[in-house]
Amino acid sequence: MAKRSTHPALTTARLAEIRRLRTVVETEKPAIIEKGRQHLARRQRIVKAIEALKKAQQELCLTLDEVAGRSGIAKPNLSRLFNDAEPNPTIDTLLRVADAVHVPLLK
Repeated sequence: MAKRSTHPALTTARLAEIRRLRTVVETEKPAIIEKGRQHLARRQRIVKAIEALKKAQQELCLTLDEVAGRSGIAKPNLSRLFNDAEPNPTIDTLLRVADAVHVPLLK
């Protein structure tokens, strides 16, 4: 029969440590939430940029092969950029595709 693991006894010192850690977490929580919001806002900007690039590609009736030739980015990488649920392109990739489809990415 397998031995069941048990939690260590909650000593006074352990309870004090848990309380201290809870205080640290509560103190840091607003900063963590703000960093998460900032990260989400950046992700949304990236997704919007990719959507604009894909729209321009479609409006110009360019195939992925043509965009690949113009940008120097391999077709499978472009496919992932345009279709991946969680794309994570470099700024260089975005700029190269933007140049290829004639979209001013930076204002």
